Order: sequence, then C-alpha cells, then structure tokens
Amino acid sequence: MRKSNSGLAQALLALRSRLARYHPEKHYMRGPGPKTLSKLGDAYREQTESDLHERVPEAWLALIQSIRERERKG
Repeated sequence: MRKSNSGLAQALLALRSRLARYHPEKHYMRGPGPKTLSKLGDAYREQTESDLHERVPEAWLALIQSIRERERKG
C-alpha cells in the first residue's frame, strides 16, 4: 500500500513542479519602455512646438518679459 501512495505523491509533486514554473506576471509586456517613450515625446514636441508659440499672445510674452526685468532690478 505504501508503494502506491509514494507513486501518487511523486506524481503530484511532478505536476506541482511543472505548474509552479510558469509565472505569467513575469512574462507579459507592461508597456513601452523608456527609450520608446523618449522617441515618442521628441516627435510630439517637434510637432507641437510651433503650435505652442503661436498660441501664446504677444501681450503675455511682453508681460512675462517685464516681470523678469523687474525681478532682476529688485
């Protein structure tokens, strides 16, 4: 009787070892890496840089410049 129990135990241990090896959380992709995000960010900045400069009114730029000058003097 002991022999059949040990065979069953060995089969269960073998099955457990096969199932326990694979951890899906270690294998799936979590998203783009830093290099990809850097490339995408550079491309986005190039596309939107002119839009940003066009959207800021000249009066605001003059106001910002005057504030900077006051801070330098004060």
